[in-house]
Amino acid sequence: MSYNSNTPSDFIIKAVKATFDTALLIGCAAIGSGYYGKVYAIKLSKPPYTAAIKIYNKSGDNEREALWYLALKGGDIPLPEIYGTYDDGENCALLMSLINASSATDTAGLSERERDRLGHEIAEIAARLHSLKGSGYGAIDDASCINGGRYSGWKDYYIAKAKDSVRNISRGAEAGLLGKKHEAVYFRTLEVIDKALDNPPYASLIHGDLNTDNILIDKEKVSVAAVIDPIASMWGDSEYELFQFDCASGKEYGLLNKYARLRPLSENYRLKSAIYAALAEGNHYCNIGKACDDNLRLFIDNLEHELEIHSL
Repeated sequence: MSYNSNTPSDFIIKAVKATFDTALLIGCAAIGSGYYGKVYAIKLSKPPYTAAIKIYNKSGDNEREALWYLALKGGDIPLPEIYGTYDDGENCALLMSLINASSATDTAGLSERERDRLGHEIAEIAARLHSLKGSGYGAIDDASCINGGRYSGWKDYYIAKAKDSVRNISRGAEAGLLGKKHEAVYFRTLEVIDKALDNPPYASLIHGDLNTDNILIDKEKVSVAAVIDPIASMWGDSEYELFQFDCASGKEYGLLNKYARLRPLSENYRLKSAIYAALAEGNHYCNIGKACDDNLRLFIDNLEHELEIHSL
C-alpha cells in the first residue's frame, strides 16, 4: 500500500494528534468510500504504527458506530480495535486498527474447500453473535442498551420500526424512487405484519449489515480476520439479518445452510426474511436517494410472492 497516495487533510492530522498524542502522521491512503463517508489507512511514527480512520458524512455517526462495536464485543467475534472518536464540530471520525485482509465478497483464488472452510467459520461467528441474549428488544442507541433494548417484545419494537420505514419508503415513492405498484406491497405488508411475525424466544444481538462485504478474510490463513461496519445494531430476532446470507457471495459460501445446521430456522423463516429484507433495503435506498433497481425489485417481488403463498 502506498501511504503517499493522498495528502492528509487538516482534519485527519488533528484527529491523529488527539487520538495518538505524540505519534506523528507520516502517510495516508484512501482505501474505501460509501454513502456513509470515506475510509483512510494512516501510517504513524509510533505504535500502533498503522490505523484506519473512517470519516462520516453525518454528524454523530462516529459515536453511534463506536457504541455498536462496543456491544458486538460481547459476542466474542473478531472485530477491529477501536482507538477513539474525534469530532471538531464540522467533521467526525472513528479511529480503529487497520485490518490487512480482503472482503469475503472477493472469492478469487479460493478453492471450493477453502470457501467451505470459511463458510463454516462465518456461520459459526453469526451463530455465536445471535446466541447472545439481551434483556430486551430494540435499537442500541445509547450505553444503557449495550446489554438489551427497551422493549419487552420483538413485535412491539419491530412493527413500530416497520411503520417508520414504510413512511420513508412512501416519501421515496412520491419522489419517484419507486413505483406505486411496489409501494402497494409495503402497505399490504403493514396490514398483515402482526399476523406474519412471531416473538422469538429471546432478544439476539444483531450486527445490522452482516454480509460478505463486511466480513474481512485472510486468504493465506483461510480464516476470518474481522467483522466490520455495523449499521443500526440492535437486539432482535436472530433471523433478522440472515437474508444477506442467501445473496450473492453468501451463496458461494453456503452460509444460510451452514448457519441453519447450527441454529435451525423457524417454520415461517422465508416469510419473515422476505419482510425484513424488503423493508431494510427499501428504507436504505430511500435514505440515500437511490432509485429502485433490479436488486430492490427482487426483494419486493419475493415479499409479494411470500405474502401470496401464506394467503396474506
